[in-house]
Amino acid sequence: MNGGATWSAPAKLAGPMKLSWLPKTSQGRMFGDYISTAVLAGGNAYAVLSVAHARTGSKFHQAMYVPAGGVPVTGGTHPALTRPGSAVPAQRPTVTAPPTAR
Repeated sequence: MNGGATWSAPAKLAGPMKLSWLPKTSQGRMFGDYISTAVLAGGNAYAVLSVAHARTGSKFHQAMYVPAGGVPVTGGTHPALTRPGSAVPAQRPTVTAPPTAR
């Protein structure tokens, strides 16, 4: 849309979840250490979301989901910020394409 200078309003896709519903790892509690989003022709984003529900004893209840139909990529009027609560727009770094992409 505009390189990430502005964003649409937040949208709740899942939850709420409690941290205790996630397994402990050597790096803290987590379900995975990755993120994935694909934007297809037509403008919808398809994000893979990990969702956890309350444990039953020692058994975890977790799964990966993709919102049906995707989420529209619309841009918006909320400026990207340098930190939460800041009124200063983020400075976007200059991106230089590698020689093979020119």
